[in-house]
Amino acid sequence: MILRTFAAFGLLLLLTNCAFVDQDVQIAYTPTGAATVDGDKLLVAPTTTNAPAAKNEAGKLVVGSVKNGYGMHTADVLLEPGAVDKIADALAAELEATGYSVVRGDVGAAPAASDTPAVRLTVTRLVVDQIPGAFTVTASAAVGFEIAIEQDGREIDRFLVDSGNEDEALVSGAESKQAALTAALEEAITKAVTMIQASLETGTS
Repeated sequence: MILRTFAAFGLLLLLTNCAFVDQDVQIAYTPTGAATVDGDKLLVAPTTTNAPAAKNEAGKLVVGSVKNGYGMHTADVLLEPGAVDKIADALAAELEATGYSVVRGDVGAAPAASDTPAVRLTVTRLVVDQIPGAFTVTASAAVGFEIAIEQDGREIDRFLVDSGNEDEALVSGAESKQAALTAALEEAITKAVTMIQASLETGTS
C-alpha cells in the first residue's frame, strides 16, 4: 500500500514538473496514396487561416495547452509559423502521389479563370490539447480545413474536412501530442484527396 502511494505520488510529481514547459509540435506528413490519376494538372493554393490566431512572444502559433496533474493550464503547445503553407504542401504531396501534376501557387481573390482546376485551402481548425486522467494523459488533436475547387472562372465545389485523433501516454510529453497531430492530419488529407478526386471526376457544381 505504501509503495503504491509513493508510486502514485511520483507519477503525479513527474506530470506536474513536465507541465511547466512549453511543448513544440510540427506539421509532418508522408504521402501514402497510390497513383490512380494519369497526370491531370491541378493548382493547389493556400489562403488565409481562421485558426489558430494566438501567437507567443517568439511568433509561434499557440494551438493548445499543457496541463498539470490537477488539470490546470501551465504551459502552451506551440506550432511553427507557416502551418497553412505546410498543410498545403501535405495536400499537394498526397495529390501528386495520387497521380496529379500539381503546381503550387496563388489563385487570387476571384475564382481561377484557367481551365486547370485550382484547389483553394483554408485552415479552419488546428488544435492540439491534452486531457489529464487518473493514471494516463490523453493527447487530443483536431485538424479542419475548407476546400474550394475552381475552374474556368467559377467555383465548382466547396466542402469542409474535419478530423480528430487521440494518443494516450503516461506523461504529457510533446511526442504524444505530435503523434495525435500527425494522425489527425493524415486522416484529414486522405478525406480531402478522396473528395477532391470525386468532385473533379463528376464535375460537381
